[in-house]
Amino acid sequence: MRSSLKLLVFVAFFVSPFCYTQEKQKPTVFITTDDKPEDKKVYEGRGLFSQFSGAIYFVGNKNAGKRIEGSDDTESAFLPDGLKAHAGFGAHLKEWTGISVNGGIDYQINPKLVFTPVYGTVFLNPHFGMDSSFVLEAGYGWAFALGRGDLSGFYQKYRLGYMNSDRISIFIEYNQMGFTYNDYKLVGGISIGLSIYNFL
Repeated sequence: MRSSLKLLVFVAFFVSPFCYTQEKQKPTVFITTDDKPEDKKVYEGRGLFSQFSGAIYFVGNKNAGKRIEGSDDTESAFLPDGLKAHAGFGAHLKEWTGISVNGGIDYQINPKLVFTPVYGTVFLNPHFGMDSSFVLEAGYGWAFALGRGDLSGFYQKYRLGYMNSDRISIFIEYNQMGFTYNDYKLVGGISIGLSIYNFL
């Protein structure tokens, strides 16, 4: 009996270094959340836009450079020659290009003429930075003189502008009407103004 007990103790002592106890496995925890991974910024507009612009006509000064009487100043190269305000609505493709229909009212001092152009435009808006772009625009339509009977004619305009991140553009524009009035063979001219774009 004692010999058997000694043998059992000896075997247990000898085998115990090769035995191990299995570590209790930790439970797997799954965490659920309703938050979705942040999506990449993509354009979500409806492809429509509106535009409002105002500008001042300028005309060359025949007395440019001449000294003003009673002053040390000289005549400026250009003089204000009228005002205009236009508005339009159209469709665009990711703000890069688009078409629109427009209307407005123009007043020119030298011809003493008020007219309303109705026209369509095509514009390009190439970006050269994160917050800035150029605006190239061409418009064609018809202009109606107000208070001058049935005086009307073809209307065209060409614009070059710079747009900032607030969608405000400063531009220079040339427009021309296809009718004559008194001694003016071409009605229209160069204007400088501001335009506000609202991409919907």
